[in-house]
Amino acid sequence: MSLLLQPTTVGGMSLTTSIVAAPMTKCLADPVTHIPTDTMAEYYRVRKGLFHIAESSSVNAAQAYPGTPAIATKEQIEGWKRVIDAVHQNGDRIFMQLYHPGMMGRPSLSGGEMPRSPSGVAPLKTVVPRSGGEKYLAPIEMTAGEIASVVNDFLQAAKNALTAGADGVEIHAASGYLVNTFLASSTNKRQDAYGGSPEKMCRFALDIIDTIGKAIGYHRVGIRLSPVPLVSMGDPGQGGNLKEEPQDQEVYATLLAALQLRKIAYVHCSSDGERENQGLLGERVSDFCRRHFDGVLIGGGGYSIEEAEERLKSGSCDLVFFGRPILANPRFVQKVQAKEPLVPFDPAMIATPPTD
Repeated sequence: MSLLLQPTTVGGMSLTTSIVAAPMTKCLADPVTHIPTDTMAEYYRVRKGLFHIAESSSVNAAQAYPGTPAIATKEQIEGWKRVIDAVHQNGDRIFMQLYHPGMMGRPSLSGGEMPRSPSGVAPLKTVVPRSGGEKYLAPIEMTAGEIASVVNDFLQAAKNALTAGADGVEIHAASGYLVNTFLASSTNKRQDAYGGSPEKMCRFALDIIDTIGKAIGYHRVGIRLSPVPLVSMGDPGQGGNLKEEPQDQEVYATLLAALQLRKIAYVHCSSDGERENQGLLGERVSDFCRRHFDGVLIGGGGYSIEEAEERLKSGSCDLVFFGRPILANPRFVQKVQAKEPLVPFDPAMIATPPTD
C-alpha cells in the first residue's frame, strides 16, 4: 500500500491518509467582512481523504490581502462552521492556520491600522503582489503592550476556531508575516525580552504557543516555519520578504528544541520547493527541522508522488503536504490511489478552483 495513503495520527487524532492539503491563500472570503463563503465550503467538501490546514485567517482586523478570511467576529465564526462541517462530513480533520500580517499589513484593508513589526523594518520587497503596483508602507515598531495584545488575539482566535469546530490550529510563523519577523535577524533588531539572542527572538512565538497550548491543549497546536525565507512571495525580480542570515539557523534550532519539549501536534516545514542544498542551510528544510525535532513533521514543496513516498519511507517526514496539485485536482487522493495522471496547475484556478 502507498505510504501516502496509509492512515496516521496527529495530536492523537486519526487521519485517513498521510496527505496534507497545504494552506493556500485563495482570497475566496468576502472581501469586506472576511467571512468565509459557500465557495470556500465547497472547495473543502470536494477534496476528500486529506488532513486540511485551512488558509491563513487573521486573528484581528489586520489584513494583507482582500478576500482573506478572519476568525475574530461572531459572523466569521459562523462562516467557518460551514467550511469545517463540510470537512467533517467527509470524515477528515482540519486545523485552522492563524496569522497576523505584521509588516505586510495594509491600512486600506485593516481599518486604517498601520502595519506593525518587531523593529519597524519594512519587507525586502516593495510592491504588494497582485495589487496593481501598491507599495508596502513602513511598519511601526511594536511596543511590549502591543505584543501582549497580539498574543491575546491569537489566543482568542484559537478559541474561536474550536468554537467553529476546528480540530486544532496552526500558528503561521512563515512567509514574512509577524511571527516570522520576530525569528529573523534582518527584521528583529530589538534588545529587550523579544530580541538580542536566539532565546529572546523565539519568545514571541513561544508565548503564542504556550498561551494557546495551556488553554486548548498542546496536542491541538501546530506551527508552520520557514527556516529559509521564501523567495517566491515577491513580484518577479524582487525576491522575498526577508533576508536570509546565517545566525538565524541557531534561532530555529532553539525554537525547534523548545517545541520538542512542549509536545505540540506538529511542525510544518515551509519552503518554495525543497532542494538538497536549500539556501544557507546546505540541506533540505525538512532535514534541518528533523535534526532538531523528532515529533510529527510535515514536509513538502514541489514533491512528485514518488519523491513524497521516498521521504515518508526514509522517515524524513511523517506527513507530506501538497498545495497546487490538490487545488488543481479535487480528487487528488483518489487519483493517487488509482495512479491516474494529475491535471497541471494553472494560476487561473485560484480565483475559480475546480470542483470535479
